[in-house]
Amino acid sequence: MSTGSLNMPVSAGLDITGRVRKELEVAGRIAGVSGTEGLITYVLLGLMALVVAWSVQLADWGDSPVLIWTVLIGTAVGVAFVRPVGPWPLKHLFGILIGLPISIWQVSSSADGANVFARFGDVWTRLDIWIDIARADGISTDPLPFSVFLSVIAWLVAYFAGWSLFKFRTPWAPSFIFGLAILTNLSYRFGQFEYTFYFFAAIAIALFAHVTLVNTRRRWDAQGIQHSHGLNADAILAPIAIGAIVVVIAGFMPMYKIRPDTLDRAWGAMKDPFRDRLSDDALRLFPNVGGIGSGDLRAFDQVLAFKGRIKFKEEPLFFIGTRYETLNPARTYSVYTSQGWLAGPVAEFNRQPADSLPLEGTLLERISVEQRIVSDDGKLGFAVPGDYALNIDRPYISEELPPIRVQLNMVEGDLGSNLPADILSYADELRKIYLEPEIFDRAPVEDVIGNLLPPDLEIIDFGEDRDVLESITIQRVTEPIFDQVAARFTDRTEPGEPGVVQRLISQATGEQLDAAGTEYPLWVTDRYLQLPDSVPGEVAELANQIVSDADAITPYEITEALTAHLRGFGYSQDIEGPGPEVDGVSYFLFDTANEPCSGASIGSGCDDDRPKGYSQYFGSALAVMLRTQGVPARMVSGFKAGTFDPVRAGFVIKDVDSHGWAQAFFPDYGWIDLESTPGVPQPLRGTLPELEVTFSGTTDSFAAGDNPFTETGEFPQGEGDGPDLDDLLSATRSESSTPLWPFVVGVAGVLGLVVSILAWRWRFWAMSPTGRAYAGMSRLGWLSGTGRRRYETPGEYALRLGETARDADEGAQDIARAFELETYSGREIPEAIHEAVREEWPSVRWALIRRALLRLIGVKPKPPLRIALANPIERPLYSRIAPVEADSATE
Repeated sequence: MSTGSLNMPVSAGLDITGRVRKELEVAGRIAGVSGTEGLITYVLLGLMALVVAWSVQLADWGDSPVLIWTVLIGTAVGVAFVRPVGPWPLKHLFGILIGLPISIWQVSSSADGANVFARFGDVWTRLDIWIDIARADGISTDPLPFSVFLSVIAWLVAYFAGWSLFKFRTPWAPSFIFGLAILTNLSYRFGQFEYTFYFFAAIAIALFAHVTLVNTRRRWDAQGIQHSHGLNADAILAPIAIGAIVVVIAGFMPMYKIRPDTLDRAWGAMKDPFRDRLSDDALRLFPNVGGIGSGDLRAFDQVLAFKGRIKFKEEPLFFIGTRYETLNPARTYSVYTSQGWLAGPVAEFNRQPADSLPLEGTLLERISVEQRIVSDDGKLGFAVPGDYALNIDRPYISEELPPIRVQLNMVEGDLGSNLPADILSYADELRKIYLEPEIFDRAPVEDVIGNLLPPDLEIIDFGEDRDVLESITIQRVTEPIFDQVAARFTDRTEPGEPGVVQRLISQATGEQLDAAGTEYPLWVTDRYLQLPDSVPGEVAELANQIVSDADAITPYEITEALTAHLRGFGYSQDIEGPGPEVDGVSYFLFDTANEPCSGASIGSGCDDDRPKGYSQYFGSALAVMLRTQGVPARMVSGFKAGTFDPVRAGFVIKDVDSHGWAQAFFPDYGWIDLESTPGVPQPLRGTLPELEVTFSGTTDSFAAGDNPFTETGEFPQGEGDGPDLDDLLSATRSESSTPLWPFVVGVAGVLGLVVSILAWRWRFWAMSPTGRAYAGMSRLGWLSGTGRRRYETPGEYALRLGETARDADEGAQDIARAFELETYSGREIPEAIHEAVREEWPSVRWALIRRALLRLIGVKPKPPLRIALANPIERPLYSRIAPVEADSATE
């Protein structure tokens, strides 16, 4: 049953035959709409949905499903549910629930199982595991849950877009819903796939024009206003042409700096609370989704998840003005999970340049070094380094780890082996005591438990349920600490604007570190020795064997032995990555040896039979194996030293300099960098040499030797003056930029076609269908070499056209007769004559176009066959004989 919103009138102005109209009506009934106008609306809506799905597919959101069928079916169901069947809440609930099995069906192609039912079961199982990980604040590297959510969102968008269009008969609702979806998608792929929005805008303009016309005609019909149905095609063509021009012009406009800084800051202040609240959870649960800040090695987020293949670019990122060649940490990670690293429960502090931090003088063999950080091509938000930043010359946010805080379950359940050993022992004793009520007597529980805790632990909170104690939250009481995770500028620096960071750099020698001992502070052992139960025992067994074979005893000897073992592995950025339930370090140590050394991003030492990976895996493996040996360690992401520029007295940092490594803690000396990635130079111990600077165009003397390693597994070749950052940026743009001329030619062609159509039909829009057909016939006749003569009647001209283009003979005469009747009769001709002209005009038009093309290549016309009359010289006007030459007639 059709609703009034779907019963759109059939236009008599459409140039379709009865058979085609009948087929369209059948298709409309199948689609849930009635009337040719309704079917056209439905087709335009489907095209909008397809463009949005196409844009999402191009964005490559991880292992995303093909969304085309999801949006098409969702749109169809939304249109069908416009019909007044049942209460609207139940109707929409049912329409939404229909999308769930369809979404799972779309995603199940990437699930495991021998048949569709087994794959459905695998999807449900993996979703259940994902929910458990989300509740436990863990990391999920399974891409399938995000694919399900993406498919469900696509269904909801398509469903409500289709329903709103045919319910309210306005193009605003679907355009807003689909427009919000495509712009949200493109905002995470800034500068890419913008042409999909241009297609979307063009279809939206056509939808606006069509629906506006339909609604206007319905209003005219309701008011009894007579109007020409033949106005339909021209009324759509004009707004589409104007919209195409607007879209093409918009395509040449820049896609950046489109709003003032004040508005930009206001928008940021409005969205930051939502972004800060949701971003960390999104990064934990969807780290393999390719978006902005997606748990990547160079994203410096709260999450550093294990991934598969990665690829770096040669483009410069920023410049560090310093003469010391060091690693540049951007963020540290303290919590290891089998799926990756977490920064931990950081606290943010707003710091000012005048703030003094409790660092200088507390660590041995540290020197204060000033580094000037500047981005020449974009805004810079983070302040490298992310650890031991003594001072920064502008307001910044320091992310620091507070003393450990633990919630102890007093009722039931596992306390968790990931707790510090002393806290785990106290918690177990507290449980036993709590189960013996006579110990408490009538004393408050808080006083009794508080007296039982050691002096370095304090009670923060009690968790109660119906006056029953369920949990206790305790916190470590330690001396003031400064455990910095990262630092970022409060306001991003503008391109070319330097940020000056004063950093503490270690100059401890290997002998000093070897003698440092094992007297670790509690704040170090509380966080940097813990490992989850999911780490396979074979990881610790391998570490034990390496340490035993090297006869390593001290923590420094252990770090050297494990580092040397890992540096004997192969380097490759083309590994598959661990599965969702596989420990990342175990996968790297034992499974990558079964993967081939293939792809362009492999090092010279890569071997099919040896473990292989990139810096994130090497650093993680070293940190985890150190923890199994009782050495506090953590993971770091940041950059290598970069390429030294002696003229600018600093290092150019490129994307290929993105790097990960481990740090180990040594008493009195603090965190020390450890490099386990093969091919990367080991950090220098002791006094760091200053690189010589050249202030002229003469040859550079690079005291440190070879250029720093870029993450490709090999040392780069070449020597001489370091390139200027501007030159590198220019070279990168010229190498990576695509040719512009094909786009310009294509746009010029589209513009030319649109302008030609407008110019051709400019004077036709006010004419009747018969007048338009005759005017078009006259213009095409001129192009085919048979222009109209001033003294000819329309009928005479039609005869002469038939002699030039034989296929246009009869149709041209019918159009001419209708035009004569309309022009000279003085009355309005019947609509049936206009309809007959519409049916004749396409054949006449294409016959004249073919004649014009044949004329260009020199093919002469063949006159039509005519029946000669008795007196060919005095033949009537509409005789069908061929013209007779004058000389032959006199013979």
